[in-house]
Amino acid sequence: MKSLEIKEFMKKVGKRWKDSEFWKRVILRSYFLTFEKYYLRKSKSVFDEKWDTLIILDACRYDIFKKRVKNAKEFYSLGSHTVEFVRKNFKEYRDVIYINTNPKVNEARPKVFKMFDLWKTKLWDKRYGVVLPRDVVKFAKSMKEKYPNKKFVIHFMQPHYPFIRDMKIINKVRACGKKYSKEGKEFDPWHLVKYGLLNEKEVWKAYEKNLDYVLPHALKLANYLNKKYGDKVV
Repeated sequence: MKSLEIKEFMKKVGKRWKDSEFWKRVILRSYFLTFEKYYLRKSKSVFDEKWDTLIILDACRYDIFKKRVKNAKEFYSLGSHTVEFVRKNFKEYRDVIYINTNPKVNEARPKVFKMFDLWKTKLWDKRYGVVLPRDVVKFAKSMKEKYPNKKFVIHFMQPHYPFIRDMKIINKVRACGKKYSKEGKEFDPWHLVKYGLLNEKEVWKAYEKNLDYVLPHALKLANYLNKKYGDKVV
């Protein structure tokens, strides 16, 4: 830390030294910085692997994924959230077409041949507030037909929230946004679990349903691309 940063930090400590949440965040931040430095040495870019099409299931936990996909293989990622992941992996790849459903990807501005932001189009489903997997698959097939020799990144938003198969959770999250946010902004459901506003078991169940909803679409698309174009899909 620089001297100015230390002074600012000490001011915060002076004001909030009795605040347990403040100390919890300080300790967690220190832990994750150490964790990141250690595992960054073991992590690698997705472009270190050989593939023609990369399918991303957003916020998909490996421990839950491997229970459903027998030949799952793990390696440490270059990023722990969307913006960091895209910035560290997609520096400049002019032979890649990125089909995107996550607005956060655009903050990182990946340098690729073509970027299709489906979340900005009529494919955005207003009821759920997300692009549905079936529409991602349909669009991906049409683009592959148009650009058969390009590498593809196909980014599904699921199993990340919103949980399409559980409107009960979606409605609760929206209700909390209207009640507790000045702008009516939706909160992350996991934050609502933390503050006792949502039931943890119900949220985990909804999360797994969301994975089970997207996975058949992703696997069928992978099989289609492999059989029709000979793509190696990961």
